[in-house]
Amino acid sequence: MKLLFKLFLFVSFSIQAFDVRVLLDQFSVADGQKSEFVLSSESGVFVSGIENKINGKLSIICTDKNILINGVPVDNEWIQVSPSLSTHHEKKIHEFIAHWLKTEHAFRKEEMLKLTNFYEKFVNDRNFRDYEQLYTVLQTCINLCISSFIESVEHPVMSCKSLVEVAQSQLTSQLKNLLTNTINEKNVSGSLLKQLQKNEKIRIDFFDKVLDQVLLQFLTTYFLQLPHKVIYQAIKEHPCCLHFNKNKYVGIFYILRQGNEVLLINSLDIDDYLLSVVFSEGWPGWPMEVNKALVIANRTYLVEKILQTNKTKRPYHIVNTIKHQTYKGHHKFIALKKAVDETRNVFIAYQGKPIVAMFDSCCGGVIPSKIEGFDGKKHPYLARVKPCTYCKKKWIYNWKKEFSKLEITEILRKDHPHLHNIKDIKVAEYDNAGLVKRVLVVTSHEKMYISGKKMYSLFSSVKSFCYSIKKKGKGYVFQGRGFGHHMGLCQWGSLGMVEDNWNYEKILQFYYPNTEFMQLSLSR
Repeated sequence: MKLLFKLFLFVSFSIQAFDVRVLLDQFSVADGQKSEFVLSSESGVFVSGIENKINGKLSIICTDKNILINGVPVDNEWIQVSPSLSTHHEKKIHEFIAHWLKTEHAFRKEEMLKLTNFYEKFVNDRNFRDYEQLYTVLQTCINLCISSFIESVEHPVMSCKSLVEVAQSQLTSQLKNLLTNTINEKNVSGSLLKQLQKNEKIRIDFFDKVLDQVLLQFLTTYFLQLPHKVIYQAIKEHPCCLHFNKNKYVGIFYILRQGNEVLLINSLDIDDYLLSVVFSEGWPGWPMEVNKALVIANRTYLVEKILQTNKTKRPYHIVNTIKHQTYKGHHKFIALKKAVDETRNVFIAYQGKPIVAMFDSCCGGVIPSKIEGFDGKKHPYLARVKPCTYCKKKWIYNWKKEFSKLEITEILRKDHPHLHNIKDIKVAEYDNAGLVKRVLVVTSHEKMYISGKKMYSLFSSVKSFCYSIKKKGKGYVFQGRGFGHHMGLCQWGSLGMVEDNWNYEKILQFYYPNTEFMQLSLSR
């Protein structure tokens, strides 16, 4: 059974769609340091604090005094960088509005016939200012246009109801000026005014043209300022991206000074983020059930991080590193979108709350409940007591790496700079799960113990915590099993399960025992 779980997140600006904030990078500006990075977009960018669109590269220089964008100091606490819509996207919107105005001409004519009395009072009574009837008719037309705009979008990032509410608010504030300005542009002469006052047909024809122009102006402005995600979904086009460090990112960037650091944060829709992460963290060509399991695990991990962030003043939800989730921006591997769409808003919960949904590439058959130092009471859903056997036949299950004494010495010197003349190295202690607790290093001058965690962080070729060290000639062989930290979902094990006809729900319930599936109710 899937339960409902409401997640309320801030909405940036009045019509900004629901977003996730990812810390892409951070730059130190302490002690007079200067950091510089470059952003760009194929369609140009808009920067808060700078009036005009900027084409080409955006050079950002951060110092302890200020932030300069293309040499111009910007004093805003939050600097927002947004990609501009391309001329192609704008053309698509103009084409849609023109097509809608043409195809719904008869409907508009019928609606505007309801305004006959309004027209007469408007031209004959200078004190007449009751726009309610006009507002109602125009809003009816606008509602139909909005509905037509997103009717083919299967999972709109903003509902039709939300889009209509935004339009209602804007029309209320803009209607009088739109009508007045449009009429003024007609340069109504005294003789025409008299005809409008006396002749109903001339009056109706005149206002039909005026209101068509009012609708065109309002709809054009309204659609062009919608969140870009809404536009891309409706016109079914690839998004304009922001470029940073050879990757492309959808959404917007924030540049924020925080103490002696400058943070670069990417704000984007939750589904776009998950589509990217499952590509970076997983194996895109694998069966759909595996990718569904990984999407749900990633979504669950993200939701838990968001809820934790909401208890703090941290300006981002999640970090773009292996510490949290690897996120490399936009890609065009659209097959993964099915995994996101068909598990939409589903996450894993324990006692009504999202779990810390850890996962690795290959668990190596390790039983997590036996891992020493793991708090099974705090995270009982990670304390699996049954071994995963489905990854055992996969190529990634076993690994081996040979090192010379010199290579080992150079690696260990990163943490022990005075170390030299290694005589021996071996595993000194394992925990009950078979993971390395301590490694003994013997030199000509001393014996020293290095923790298993430190060894894992120092030796990039050591793929897990489950291994042995044996002497071979003048060097040593590290031989182990598994790839990662041995906790949570095993990706290669889940592949084996799917090959044995398991579905994603059964897979997740095996790796996260005693959990349930719940459904996000997103407040946009």
